[in-house]
Amino acid sequence: MPVFRFVKDLLGRKEGPSAGTPADLGKLPELIDEEEAAIRARAGPAFEEPSRKVRKGVASLQARLEQLARADWDIALHPKLEQISRTTLPAFVRALESCLARPLPEDSHEFYAAASALLKCAVSALRGQGRYLRAVLPGEMSAIKTDIDLIGHALNAMTAALGEEKRELAALETLRHRLERMAVLESEEQDAVRRSDGAASELAVLASERAGAEAELGALNGSPAALDLDKRRVEAEELRTRAGALEAAHRVQAQSLIQVLRRAERLVAKRGDRQTSTRLHHLQSTLAEPLAGDGTTLAALLAGGLAVVRDLIAAGEIAPKEGDPLFDDPAAVAAAVGSRADDHARVVEEAAALERELAASPVAQDRERLACRLRQLDHRAVVLADERTGLTRVAEQKEKERAALLAGLEEEVDAVFAGRIRLEPGDT
Repeated sequence: MPVFRFVKDLLGRKEGPSAGTPADLGKLPELIDEEEAAIRARAGPAFEEPSRKVRKGVASLQARLEQLARADWDIALHPKLEQISRTTLPAFVRALESCLARPLPEDSHEFYAAASALLKCAVSALRGQGRYLRAVLPGEMSAIKTDIDLIGHALNAMTAALGEEKRELAALETLRHRLERMAVLESEEQDAVRRSDGAASELAVLASERAGAEAELGALNGSPAALDLDKRRVEAEELRTRAGALEAAHRVQAQSLIQVLRRAERLVAKRGDRQTSTRLHHLQSTLAEPLAGDGTTLAALLAGGLAVVRDLIAAGEIAPKEGDPLFDDPAAVAAAVGSRADDHARVVEEAAALERELAASPVAQDRERLACRLRQLDHRAVVLADERTGLTRVAEQKEKERAALLAGLEEEVDAVFAGRIRLEPGDT
């Protein structure tokens, strides 16, 4: 929807045709430049009469200074004139001549600046050396003050004209800044929309690529090779489950063995048999660890430890539990633990070998490749979706800011151009 039509609907239509010349938004910068030139051009005619008065005042002051410099004063009438002539009067004349020597340019604004400096200098001279001359030369000093006042009044008229010019130029500059800001906002909005559309297009491409990858993965998973691979993967999982069961059974039995061995360790330690005590301690650590691969070595170590326990039972230091195979047949217990360790090592190796074979399968590699591609596509899609959301938010914000600037533009144009220009609705 055209922005100006939106603004018109928002503000309501004015009744009756405007007397101003219609202009669209694109024409405004040119009209502002023309209006600025016209305002600056008005300074010349507005300054013409005040400038003439300033020059007249300067000429009059120059003439009066010449009269003061060559006048033949009656000393009888002015007893102090001789002293004043030697000091104050020449200093005053020099000071005022220095002020009047300042050039007055033709350019209106430069003329105003130079005339203002001249006036400030003249007033300073009048208030300085001039104040000593008013008592003895009242008529002459009054005439000089009149000329300076003439210059001051003329500059006041220029100041009023410059003030009006400054206000009009400031209004134009404000309007120009509004238009420039609107142009920047429009550019930023268009850039955000363009980038958002680009992200949307890329998202569509990603969706298509993802659909293709999913279709390829689905076809692969339905192939005989993949079905066979899945069957063998189940076998590998069963082997891992069996290895876990062997490990769990070992942990349960190891806890019972460790309790008995710990008691035996304390008893032999009390006897002072440090070597046997240390051997029993290390055996407990071995049993507490995950199953080792060498079942024969583990069985031999355990058989030696249980032999110590058997001796302690024979000595009456440990009371056996009735029916406990640990005490009834310790050799069989040690052999069973060793056999379990060997079984565990064999099952783990079978599972590892099968898993390596499965991982090297072309089907597994294709599956991993497609899964990796899907993860990459999903990650990129999330990034693009977030980017698009942010860009859409930026575009909406720029549109709101621009609409706010447009809302008061028609009234500002009417005020700046004093009703001579009427802003037309139009697409922007």
